[in-house]
Amino acid sequence: MIIPELLIKRIIDGIFLLVREDFKQQTNYKKTILYKMFVDTEYQDVYNFFKQAKELIIDNGVDKKRHIETHIMFTPDRVELPTIHVTVPSEASDEQAIGVTPRIDNDGLMTYNRRFRSNYNIMCTSNNRMEVLVMYYALRYMLISVFDTMTLFGLENPTITGQDLRLVHPNMPTGIFARGIGIAASYEVEAVVGQDIQRKINLIAIHGLAIDTTNTTTTTTSDVVVTADNEIQT
Repeated sequence: MIIPELLIKRIIDGIFLLVREDFKQQTNYKKTILYKMFVDTEYQDVYNFFKQAKELIIDNGVDKKRHIETHIMFTPDRVELPTIHVTVPSEASDEQAIGVTPRIDNDGLMTYNRRFRSNYNIMCTSNNRMEVLVMYYALRYMLISVFDTMTLFGLENPTITGQDLRLVHPNMPTGIFARGIGIAASYEVEAVVGQDIQRKINLIAIHGLAIDTTNTTTTTTSDVVVTADNEIQT
């Protein structure tokens, strides 16, 4: 089964690992991936993205504590530090492929297939606006090149967007900057269950109890009644 958030987290962690390893191996920093990302991005001696990116990604922050971490789901305890949160704002049914009707093999296993079109938000947060910008642009730069990898692992037809975010929470500290990268992609889920398990699942959905209908001596159709208002009577 595909867990898209976990796949995206692994890709993000792999991206930063690759950038760090490339920087260590190159003898000329101008040939590194990091330099190519942020070459000629200085602005009036105020913004130097390459310098900030080196401190954050390669040196793990000036004080060695402000290292980048990637988390599945939003982690409010880390909003003041350079953090990437992988969230799922929405997920909906997609055009279904062949296999909506379950397939049954010789062992009695039933296979169901469903497709989903999902939106994933890669949220970069920090109380330092430069750190947010570095994380955002470094990730966007590298994510474009790994779309084929996403497809290989089951996230089909990915598209990418971006926007500033405003975090609204009663306990959210002030001075937090956030920007999100949106990834939309389709993927297919395959669920395989035995016929006996499927019968119990159906009974739970109808009666709220896993009743074994094969044991007719203890259970009859009159034991549980579902009314027109979906109330359960025994």
